Amino acid sequence: MDGLITHDDLKNYKSFFRMPIALNYKGHMVYTAGPPSGGGITLLTALVY
Repeated sequence: MDGLITHDDLKNYKSFFRMPIALNYKGHMVYTAGPPSGGGITLLTALVY
């Protein structure tokens, strides 16, 4: 493989499950990435305000 990511990088990668955050917005549940991601909180804040 040529590039910045090697086969060993992919082989040794460990994923993490993090609980999503949710908001009931106008009768619909909106789910988004929880912390430490900040994008989800920004999205939900924009919907509310």
